[in-house]
Amino acid sequence: MKYIFEREFDKDNNIMKIGGKAAIGHCQYYNTLILKTMESFGYVDGLKIFEEVAEDVNKESLEKYLKKHPEVKNLKDKISVAEDMYRTLGFGLIEFSDVGEEGAKVIAPVSHFALTWKKRWGKRSSPSCYFTKGYIAGVISVIFDKPLGSYEVKEFDCISMGDRICRFEVRRI
Repeated sequence: MKYIFEREFDKDNNIMKIGGKAAIGHCQYYNTLILKTMESFGYVDGLKIFEEVAEDVNKESLEKYLKKHPEVKNLKDKISVAEDMYRTLGFGLIEFSDVGEEGAKVIAPVSHFALTWKKRWGKRSSPSCYFTKGYIAGVISVIFDKPLGSYEVKEFDCISMGDRICRFEVRRI
């Protein structure tokens, strides 16, 4: 099942909306600069904040989408929409497998966040896909009707570290 990209421009307020929510599009270079800034915070866990915000925003977006599209009912269709949404919004390619209420396995054969980091600043010693981790947690929580913070996502392989793909595992907490 495909994600139907619903956008509108509010001329009176000069705002682009995607799925009824105000949105600003940034290129992958801007997004990796945000990540670099979040990593530099010494007094707060900027990366955790980045991941939690991504979870919250993407959970809300998918929930609204599914309410508007009741024809997307079963697990397979919901996952298909989530994968297509990730691609359509320009984040890369993502594939969910072994999805269940207790967790999932996910790969990103293409991650614009990881590819751009590697291109701009070279190889990392740790994974860089904090936004994608939040996206995944938000998707799984929507699919199984769980509140924010119900899932932990760990990234084991990352393109920014020189790996072929980004690989994630999800577990319910």
